[in-house]
Amino acid sequence: MINFKSASTSLLTIMLLGSCATQTFAADTGEGPKPDAAVTAGNKKAYEANEAAVQMILNGQFKEAIAKLDEAISLVPKYGRAYNNRAAAYCSMGDFKAGLKDANEAVKLRPKMGHAYLNRSWAENKLGEFSKGLADANQSIKLDPDDAMGYVNKSHALNMLGKHKEAIEASSKALELKPGLPTAYVNRTHAYLQAGEYDKAMDDANKAVELAPKHGIVFSNRARVKLAKKDWQGAVDDATKAIEVNPNLGIAYYNRSVARNELKQKDQGIEDLKKAKELGVDNADTKAIQKIDRSQVIGTAKQLSQSNGEYFNVNFVYQKSAGIKRDGISFCIASIVCRI
Repeated sequence: MINFKSASTSLLTIMLLGSCATQTFAADTGEGPKPDAAVTAGNKKAYEANEAAVQMILNGQFKEAIAKLDEAISLVPKYGRAYNNRAAAYCSMGDFKAGLKDANEAVKLRPKMGHAYLNRSWAENKLGEFSKGLADANQSIKLDPDDAMGYVNKSHALNMLGKHKEAIEASSKALELKPGLPTAYVNRTHAYLQAGEYDKAMDDANKAVELAPKHGIVFSNRARVKLAKKDWQGAVDDATKAIEVNPNLGIAYYNRSVARNELKQKDQGIEDLKKAKELGVDNADTKAIQKIDRSQVIGTAKQLSQSNGEYFNVNFVYQKSAGIKRDGISFCIASIVCRI
């Protein structure tokens, strides 16, 4: 049931609970609707448009939702919740610049609404502004201390800032608040990997697979752990499973190319590397990628490309696949927050 006070949703939780191929939603519970004062004093049609837009977002109809929210904002220009919801819709479509602009307006209009900071942190992290993303995740936690997604966003930003011990703590707090949250396990997997705690990383990767077996990113996530543990065939198997589930998951092809190179399967590795480059490691599943050790990425890219006389742009492979300027293995701000 969707509560018409607020609906706070996790991208991966969304993917797990609904009938859509890549996105489904889970909603928080709460009391009845409390429209903005601006709406109460203004046009009821704006409130109704916003209400309809939330339903559309929950159904994955992002373009339609944006059109409805445009309508709401045109009727009531200071409708903070509508800006917040439009930010969520834009981010859901991958337009993080537009999402950030709307989240900024939502924060300006509703400075005590934690969800506005949560959505802004999502956009900031996706745009590589991790310090800002961390600050906004912390503000969302301050305003909504029981919302696990604030800690998910925080853990992602911390991972990308190289603060892996703190990222582990944030992910653990998210799981304390919401046990069984796949995004938290994926983020903690990344932190454990970077901390060199491969067995703990594997435990979390296995848990993510158990919780989200219909989504390729969790298998690609586990493949990365197997690469770290030098289980080359296991990495191939998991990357292949990830591709079966989501053929457009670029990082899975990249992970498989690394493993196949180690197994001396050069030709297959080259094809996987080409496919990873073609997809840009930017996929419909999560738009999130793995951070892989630089020396391994560049070494593998050179080996694979030079083995048949083809030279790939290694810097491209590194930046896109390793996510130095973009994302990490952790889910890059896995919250879509709607308010009515």
